[in-house]
Amino acid sequence: MRQLPNLTCLAIADEAIAKHVRFGNDLPTMLLSMHLYPIDGAVNRMGRHDTAFSFR
Repeated sequence: MRQLPNLTCLAIADEAIAKHVRFGNDLPTMLLSMHLYPIDGAVNRMGRHDTAFSFR
């Protein structure tokens, strides 16, 4: 896990970083981007197929 410098409560798993590097290198143009958002709390209490969120 790597700790972000200005966000002491957020850590990003090395696997997540590696996947972003892998797929980010395949973006067709530098005008596109990929985002990581910390999602915690109530969203984790829902079933994977209870909402459309898991399909985004």
